[in-house]
Amino acid sequence: MNSVFLVLFLLSPVFLIIGLIKPTVFGRFFQETPSRKKLSLIFIGATVLSFILFGITTDPSNSRDEVKVGEEEQEVESATTSPSVEPSPSPKLKVFSTPTPTLIPTSLPIPTPTPVYVPPTPTPATSSTYSCDCSKTCTQIISCEEAYYQLNICGCNIRDRDNDGVPCENICPGG
Repeated sequence: MNSVFLVLFLLSPVFLIIGLIKPTVFGRFFQETPSRKKLSLIFIGATVLSFILFGITTDPSNSRDEVKVGEEEQEVESATTSPSVEPSPSPKLKVFSTPTPTLIPTSLPIPTPTPVYVPPTPTPATSSTYSCDCSKTCTQIISCEEAYYQLNICGCNIRDRDNDGVPCENICPGG
């Protein structure tokens, strides 16, 4: 039964194209000459319906897992057996796919954290003895702590001309 639906499925698009080109061909099947729109709806519906019915009526046991023994193997069997014995009907062989290897989880060594050396950053003094004055030059600043205070607390970026994080290189070492 599924072969009937397969033929209908394959012929419906052909009839659709013919009906779109020359709809008068199908005039003898209808009382009046059908329009292209009506023919397209009929044949598209027939294509979809035959596809669904073909899928429903297909035998699910006809899968690729079972393969009949070919004629060549039957000839080999008949040649090896005695002439008085009739060859048996062709048995079905199951074709097995090669199994995919499964990965067995192994315990991986846990990496030990390596210590990272972080150089100490000079912390500016937060005492109230310093005042924010961005108009001061590096020669007017008394200590390295005051230069860091001006740079980090007050936001006087003029103290760090080369943007390396060290203010007033003539006072603070490391710049």
